[in-house]
Formats: sequence, C-alpha cells, structure tokens
Amino acid sequence: MSDGSATSATSATSATIDAQRARTRRAIVEAALSLVCERGMPGVTMSALAERAGVSRPTLYKYFPDVPHVLAAWVGEEIDRFEAQLLEELAHAEGAAARVERYVRAQLGEFASHPQRFGLSHVDAGVPDEVMGAIHERAEVLRGHLEHAIADGVACGEFRAGVDPVLHSELVNALLGALRPAVAQRRRDVDEIADGVLALVFDGLRGPRGPDAGDAAG
Repeated sequence: MSDGSATSATSATSATIDAQRARTRRAIVEAALSLVCERGMPGVTMSALAERAGVSRPTLYKYFPDVPHVLAAWVGEEIDRFEAQLLEELAHAEGAAARVERYVRAQLGEFASHPQRFGLSHVDAGVPDEVMGAIHERAEVLRGHLEHAIADGVACGEFRAGVDPVLHSELVNALLGALRPAVAQRRRDVDEIADGVLALVFDGLRGPRGPDAGDAAG
C-alpha cells in the first residue's frame, strides 16, 4: 500500500471513529434530557443514564464524569445552536432597533418552538458551582449580542444618551425569561407577546415622546 493510500485509510478510519463518538455523546445527552424531564434531576443517576443511552457505565464515564456535566453539555449545545440562528437574524437587521427587535422575537420564538425543553432554571439546583459557572458564562455570550445592539443604538442616537446597555440588556432578558412559561404554554400569541415586550423596551430605550417629553425628561 502506498503512503497516500495508507494516509487515506487512516483518515477514513479516524473519521469513522469520530462519527461514532459523536453519536454516542449525542445519545447520552438526549438520554439525560429525557430522564430529567421524566424524573427531575434528583431522580437521574449515572446507572439509569447508561441504561437509557444504551451504553455501559465505563463507556459513559469516558464521556462525562457525572450527570450535571451531561446537562451542562446539553445546555451548551442548545446555546450554540440558538446563537447560530440568532447571528443569522442579526446579520439581516439594519440599525440598532432592528437588531433589538430581532433578538426579542428570536428568543420568544425559541421558547415557543421548544415548549418541553428546559433551560438554565431547570439545571440550577444541585449542579456544582463550576458547572453552573461555565453554563452562565456561555449564556452571557447571547446577552452580549443584545448589549452591543443597545450600545450601538446609544452611540448613533437611535436610543437616548442615558441608557446603560448592560443594565437594559439584563432587564430585557429577565423580562423574556419571566414570559417563557406563558409562551411555552401558548397562553397568548407569540407575536402579541413580542409586540408588548418591544413596546416596553423601546419606550425605555428611546424615552418619552410627545409635547410633554421635554418636561418628563427633566
């Protein structure tokens, strides 16, 4: 066998192994998700997880040291997936206000699209601090996109000068998180909720308008 053929065969074998590892990892993560949804996090053990994923316990421990790390991996993957979609949305937005609007609608649309999915609030209890720290650090990247949009709006005059981008982005995310149950349970139309959120957000970012705006601002 020539060196070129040997290299190709080695590459093919490596790709096959990588694909198998990815499938196994995905099976473990999905098994953890289903078990948590069924039993709650306290009811999930590594033994149950191995059985549900169809792997041996030694194999399971080669991928993850414990259940919290599996859930952290799942949350990280969900954040990565959503961020890719969000960046695509933001790339087509013209102006800071449009970016803020797309961020809000994308978040609410995500809640509506995956009503049974759990988020940070579901994995918080019982998860080691270092794991939660990594999860929250990754989630902050998402909020950063909103913060930058608000900061750009202030810089170019779309939003009022007194706006604190960090504070306002935190407030918007807190509001969206509070609305997640209503969106997931379809108690109201998603677009209706988004319109209400955006009305509040833009009132805060732009300030009062009309004949009395000057007095109110002072």
